[in-house]
Amino acid sequence: MAHISLLLPWLFLAFAFGLSQKAEGKAVSKETAIPTVSEQVAISFPGGFRQRTYKAPNGDSLRYLLFVPEDYNPKKHYPVVLWLHGRGARGKDLNTLLSWGDEHGPLFFARPENQKNYPCFIVAPQCPPNELWAGPWGQPASRQQKLIVKMLKDLRSRYKIDSKRQYVVGVSMGGFGTWDIIGRYPKTFAAAMPMCGGGYPVRASRLQNVAIWAFHGKSDKAVSPKRSREMVEAAKKSGAQVKYTEYKGVGHEVWEPAFKEPEFLSWLFAQKRK
Repeated sequence: MAHISLLLPWLFLAFAFGLSQKAEGKAVSKETAIPTVSEQVAISFPGGFRQRTYKAPNGDSLRYLLFVPEDYNPKKHYPVVLWLHGRGARGKDLNTLLSWGDEHGPLFFARPENQKNYPCFIVAPQCPPNELWAGPWGQPASRQQKLIVKMLKDLRSRYKIDSKRQYVVGVSMGGFGTWDIIGRYPKTFAAAMPMCGGGYPVRASRLQNVAIWAFHGKSDKAVSPKRSREMVEAAKKSGAQVKYTEYKGVGHEVWEPAFKEPEFLSWLFAQKRK
């Protein structure tokens, strides 16, 4: 009996330790259900961009490039620019998103002189092959669009991103995606710059609180400028602040003159949701 009495304290400790291990195991299993972001530092990406993957609770994931302002200060809030690429950049190679250089697209916003005047986060997701940014008319938002909205929410929880200064810029397929995402999520973005895109005019009825500057080439053979004109008129009727620039003699590559507009950056970063 003496031996048993000596063993009792140790048996109690072992039992308590086992319970704590089980409790800890349960905590870990719950934690795995929380959306996660994996980051791979990729030196090959120019301009300071990093590869990220957003993983949703349902198993879906979204690969994207992220630019964090060089002198990021967690005590202040920053705007964020969402870049939606065109059809040709779909796939699994994130380098394609930066292939234009710094005259257009993500690298343009990341240029040192532009970051000096307009420091911001830049998010450039990549759409998988055979998928689109925009969802079909009368149907729910596309899978990619839902992931983008969740990913932006996740980034706001990790960084000091101003929820009232979220901007979206897109070209071609991304132009359609831009019109579509502001129509489906009108309270998410302060401003949008759809280029050579289009959409469903009925959905523009909810854009009264979104500032829009749309661009199209008058000689565009890939996407008729009529598509932009329809959306612009519908957005104006909704009470939205709308600018529309249509270039004579310009085809589908409307981003070339658009990014050279003197007020391109100043107009975008002046927008803020009320």
